[in-house]
Amino acid sequence: MGVKIPIMTNEKPTPQKVIDLMMQLDVSRVTLAELLQITDTTVDAWVDGKRDPLGPAMILIDLLLERPELELLLFARYTQKHGVPPKKKGHHRGGRRRQAPDSER
Repeated sequence: MGVKIPIMTNEKPTPQKVIDLMMQLDVSRVTLAELLQITDTTVDAWVDGKRDPLGPAMILIDLLLERPELELLLFARYTQKHGVPPKKKGHHRGGRRRQAPDSER
């Protein structure tokens, strides 16, 4: 009767899964790297299809995609460690549009 959480997955994450996670979290490659405490070069390799996430990174990506509510814990942990929340891109989910200057309207 508990929550079913996968401990291991046979499915390899694809670049699209990493991109989907960045879109879900509304973050850039650099911010995703900061959140996962890895280098942005590693995230670049995942997105470019040069390498696949392994072990804990693979499990975390799957969990975050399956259970979006867990992102709150990830953001809270980051904020606690750095004193500021991670930078969000702001244009995937209702980000404010920049108004054009009067001369362009």
